[in-house]
Parts: sequence; C-alpha cells; structure tokens
Amino acid sequence: AGAVEDLDRLAAEPPPGATVKRLPVAGAFHTPYMESARRTVAAAAARTPFLRPTGALLSNADGRIVSDPDDLRTRLVEQLVGPVRWDLCLDTLGRLAPDVTVCLPPARTLAAILRRQLPELTAVSANGPGDLATVRKRLDAVRERIGAMPEQPAPVRERLDAAGSRTAPAPAPEEGRAHARL
Repeated sequence: AGAVEDLDRLAAEPPPGATVKRLPVAGAFHTPYMESARRTVAAAAARTPFLRPTGALLSNADGRIVSDPDDLRTRLVEQLVGPVRWDLCLDTLGRLAPDVTVCLPPARTLAAILRRQLPELTAVSANGPGDLATVRKRLDAVRERIGAMPEQPAPVRERLDAAGSRTAPAPAPEEGRAHARL
C-alpha cells in the first residue's frame, strides 16, 4: 500500500524475482495511510465495553493469543495501521492444532490459506449469519467425536499455555524468511 504514483512505479519496475499485483481493496488497511480511521476507531473503542473471549483469539499483529479485554481493544485499534503477521497466526494455529478453526470474513480466502498451509486443520467459513448453522453443526460434531474418545485430549487451557499466551515472548522470525508477499 502507498501513494498511487509510488505503487505504479513499483509495478513498472518490480524487485528481482517479485510479482507485483494490484489488489482490489477498499482502502490501504494495515498501513500508516489509515491513521485518520485509527483515531476514529480508537474513540469508538474507548466507549465500547470489551469482554474476555471465551475461545482462543489470535492477534494478527504477532500471532499471540489475546484474552485481556483492554489488550483486545488496543490491538483492534492498532491493527488498522499495523502490518498483518498472518504467518505468525498460522504458526500459533499449528501449535494449538485445534479440531476446527472458524474463519470469519473474508472467510473463504482465509480458509483456503489455512487448507494450503496447514492441511491437517479443518477450516469452516462463516461469511455471514446464514453460515452460522453450518458452523454450529461442525463444532457440535467435533464435540461429540472428542466426547466419545476413550482418552481425552489435553484440555484447551493446557494447549493454549503450551502454544504461548499473550505474555509469552513472540517467536522470533526465521532468518531470511519472507513475511510479506507482493
């Protein structure tokens, strides 16, 4: 994301080995160009009560599990101008190894990425209210399957602790690993 003339210049002369493609998006989300929106969202978030999530909520800033309501509020606001570290979210999901991951909009896109990167995970898309019955059915099926197992898997809290909580240090990126794609 950036100024149109800068993006045009990048597209005309992409870095060696890179492909540059203009994405059909409504705004320069996750960049400093969203600062005015961040201020508006910050004011609204300050007036909005936040509750502790009942499940694992991963921050797209660093892939950490977020459970503190004030931390949630701050991260929600800051994600408007901060980069998305989907790679770190995938790392955390891989460590958690949930039975089902529910993807919210853009759900189909996120589910496709999950299936490609972590084929062992089951991804369910919830793009709108019409999908909630399907999501509930899939989650209920997993609950029944887990309940029928002779040996119960580690409780979710233990799996979350093993994967790292929001107070644990973020995993260091691999040297030379690309975290953003053009």
